Amino acid sequence: GAVIVNDKREFLSSLCFAETLVKGMLRLPLIRQTKNPMRLLTETDMYLLDTGSSIEFGLVIPMETLTFERAASMEKVVQLSMRCGSVEEAEAVTAEVRKAFPEVIGNINRNYIDFNLKEANKRDGLRRLLKVTGWQPEETLFIGDDQNDLPAVKYFHGCTVETAEPFMKEAATKVYPSVGDMLLAHL
Repeated sequence: GAVIVNDKREFLSSLCFAETLVKGMLRLPLIRQTKNPMRLLTETDMYLLDTGSSIEFGLVIPMETLTFERAASMEKVVQLSMRCGSVEEAEAVTAEVRKAFPEVIGNINRNYIDFNLKEANKRDGLRRLLKVTGWQPEETLFIGDDQNDLPAVKYFHGCTVETAEPFMKEAATKVYPSVGDMLLAHL
């Protein structure tokens, strides 16, 4: 929900961190001293942060590695992400970052955290997409599998997959074996 582009790669909506927010988050001891893999996303690019981690972030996409100093000077930053060792660690990191920066939300998906501005969630991003395109909510399909998808599943009467947690299945209008099965059912 932080960046919305059309099929011509034109920006329709973008929610970037203020420069002071990026610098402040990167100065937090919890972030600055982590050995967890981290990445930084701008409107157009994705970078790894040099945390000294020997653990891969989990993406096979080649990314340039940035120092914390260079990351702090990046423009149009839309997300900071961290791969933690456990869900419990991700929850603790998220709580500390949100305490220091209430305008930021930490979306946890298993042991990964995506830090964005509060308004950059999937539900509000999809609502912004509908507004700029003129599409209607009833023309929209949404499927999600974890906590970060829950507001959109509820708002758009979305679906989930069989591997999702029970709370997602309770919120969803239908449970499918896979995303592909949901798409095939609506063709």
